[in-house]
Amino acid sequence: MRKIKAAIATVPEVKELMNVLTMHLGPEDILVNLDINFANGLSTDQVEKAIDKVEQAIRKELPAVKKIFVEAESLKQNPKIKKRGTKRFSRRSS
Repeated sequence: MRKIKAAIATVPEVKELMNVLTMHLGPEDILVNLDINFANGLSTDQVEKAIDKVEQAIRKELPAVKKIFVEAESLKQNPKIKKRGTKRFSRRSS
């Protein structure tokens, strides 16, 4: 988990890592599920590129990670901020 968090910290577009879940499916097969709050003002294309950077950074540190699921959290989803609605951008990679 420490290596995953350190890898994500290298991506400047990531404002906050909200949650990390991992599942070890085998000795060399790890699934990672991330809830990430990205920097304000990013376009959809910029979020997609940031997700690619997150995936590359994780796989560089942990080649056993085979699948990564990223939930891009809206500020409205952040429990620290008053809830006014729900918006999510999800991207799955394999």
